[in-house]
Amino acid sequence: MSIRISYLATYNGVQLMGWAYILSMYIFESSIRKKWLESTAQVSILLRLFQSLAVIEIIHSAIGLVRSSVITTVMQISSRVLVVWGILYMVPEVGLHSWGVPLIAISWSVAEMIRYSYYMADICGAKLYLLTWLRYSAFMILYPTGIFVSYQCLPLIRNSG
Repeated sequence: MSIRISYLATYNGVQLMGWAYILSMYIFESSIRKKWLESTAQVSILLRLFQSLAVIEIIHSAIGLVRSSVITTVMQISSRVLVVWGILYMVPEVGLHSWGVPLIAISWSVAEMIRYSYYMADICGAKLYLLTWLRYSAFMILYPTGIFVSYQCLPLIRNSG
């Protein structure tokens, strides 16, 4: 196994475990508190951490470590980094007093778990039909959810000054 493959397998594995942890933490905390439409500071911190870690993917693309387009990667990563740092961090009440963050945590976690699982399977040379289908189909539900949630957070952002 080459250094490139080992590195990408490690990176994708860390991201996969991180997003699975975010989803499980949200479910665990929500079930204990019996508040499914609220988030906690821990979930917001983990969203910032793992979304910020994804900035490395721009470098992966730029140096040719992966086949992804640099422009597409920059657009995808920067839009989420803007959400986690420009909104969730700068306006914390959005994260703690809105059902937007739980929906972001769920939809991003599911999307990223599918994506990183797909990358891991690809690195191992496995062709899994269901995973491939999910990779290229789940966005039809998950992408509009993210846009809707962002829109629903606008009043809180506006009221925060």
